[in-house]
Amino acid sequence: MYRWIIAAVVAFAIIALIAYARGPRHHHGDEVGSLPSPVPVVSVGA
Repeated sequence: MYRWIIAAVVAFAIIALIAYARGPRHHHGDEVGSLPSPVPVVSVGA
């Protein structure tokens, strides 16, 4: 039983560290790109 609790805490800590590392500008998902791109990227659906 304790293994599940430890696994959940570790998973939460990893997700929290990733969110912290992305910074406050990226808390709205992918609305803001992580790196500026000099070339516009266009996605064309099939």
